[in-house]
Amino acid sequence: MSKGWRIIWIVLVVVVVGLWIANYYMSNPLAKHREAIELETYLNKNYPNQAFDVKDGKYEQKRDVYAFTVKNRDDMEQSYTFQIQNGRGYEVLSDTLKEQSYNL
Repeated sequence: MSKGWRIIWIVLVVVVVGLWIANYYMSNPLAKHREAIELETYLNKNYPNQAFDVKDGKYEQKRDVYAFTVKNRDDMEQSYTFQIQNGRGYEVLSDTLKEQSYNL
């Protein structure tokens, strides 16, 4: 193998390992977008008479979940937090809107 091919392989390995590490700590934009779509579907299914804006998805690496802030379009001062499992299943783990309605 020539010296040029060795350099190409080394650079390729460094890039792949770097992307893997970045994905582990920050997740990736495609997964975040997919989570937001799943949350919007969940909101439309469980709260059909209300309109919401999904904002600020943040990845929590330790728990492997996304935490989204959801605002009610009718009353923008109301905000709720939803946590969705990253990856397989896209299950909503925490729904503060439902928890708040139980406490009323």
